[in-house]
Amino acid sequence: MKSLNARFQKEFPVDQEFPHPRGFQLARKLQSHLGADEWVIDEIETWRDSGWSLTSQAKRREIRISFSSTEQYEWILQISPQDSHGLIGSLFGAKQGATDENILQIGVLCDKVLKADFDLKEILWCWDAFPEPKNATREPQRPQD
Repeated sequence: MKSLNARFQKEFPVDQEFPHPRGFQLARKLQSHLGADEWVIDEIETWRDSGWSLTSQAKRREIRISFSSTEQYEWILQISPQDSHGLIGSLFGAKQGATDENILQIGVLCDKVLKADFDLKEILWCWDAFPEPKNATREPQRPQD
């Protein structure tokens, strides 16, 4: 199962409604922008009490977007498919796992939100690894086979 990962630095202010963990402003913006596209965000949840998680659906596909602070102002964001249920599950109406193309589409939307709404310029993106300058790109790219 592939995941698209981003790393960036940002000091998010404390949210009045949800002060802990920080970063709820990003969750709200992602919910708003993805909802304007074909992806629908079911709900925003805290993720392991250190970040936020959103589940997005479109065309019977599900994707999870999770992000958390790794250090004081450093963040990691991961976009991955929800559990794939296989042939038997799909016969009984389970949603299909998301494709790499679906994940990339969400990655491009997240990149736009981070750059436009939060004025971030230094975002590192990579597939299936922790983004480092040697293995990452400045924008989401298709995975290498």
